[in-house]
Amino acid sequence: MARHHLQPFTATTPAPLFTDFSQKILDYNGTRKINKIFKELNISNKDFFIESLLLNLNIQFNIKEDDLKKIPTQGAFAVVANHPFGIIDALLMMKVIKTIRPEFKVVDDGITKKALPHANDIISYHPLEKELSNGFSLGGVNEIFQNFEAGNPVGFFPSENISSFQTDSGVIEDGIWNNKVMKIISTAEVPVLPIYFEGNNSVFFHLIGSMFSGFKHAKLPSELLNKKGTVINIRIGSPIPLKQLRQ
Repeated sequence: MARHHLQPFTATTPAPLFTDFSQKILDYNGTRKINKIFKELNISNKDFFIESLLLNLNIQFNIKEDDLKKIPTQGAFAVVANHPFGIIDALLMMKVIKTIRPEFKVVDDGITKKALPHANDIISYHPLEKELSNGFSLGGVNEIFQNFEAGNPVGFFPSENISSFQTDSGVIEDGIWNNKVMKIISTAEVPVLPIYFEGNNSVFFHLIGSMFSGFKHAKLPSELLNKKGTVINIRIGSPIPLKQLRQ
């Protein structure tokens, strides 16, 4: 199992994140610290930005070399993953898939794009937007299909929301996958590459989220900070043909 250590570099361009909270909330939820970290990063070089951020936060990841070999080297495919942490999920997905497929893009409902300076790596799409006659919303859908048609891979978090405590199952896991995301993949007729991120956010995150769902997003900056010094295990499954998924 390979542990990936990220290399530092000098950076000066600021990229503040999360600026909509009151002064006390800024201190409480870690926004000030996140903004300070982003100010120290070089956002002009997208090849090193994610590595620098993970290095600054001292976040590492483990992934088996055999799993990396499961990433198709050519042709379009959809990456689908669970969403246990928040923004770090998209960062790690990009880091892993881009090692094999540099043209890879990830679909996001806005939070990740707000944090990352390289908008061309992020496709903004929210399945809850107003539907068109074909059942899709306009925002981002055209770009998703254009990438698939060009033979490029695209990543999704089908559950939309970050993993939370599910009262019916009694465990912390993703909610039900959004059928609009699956409809996009089915319409594109591309195979699916499953990825699984091991771990969860803090107990307090899930506790406050179960009582006041709106506070979960306010807690995300501090959840990113409390991952400092952690090692996240990532597993990749074999590509699943669309025909098999439809059965």
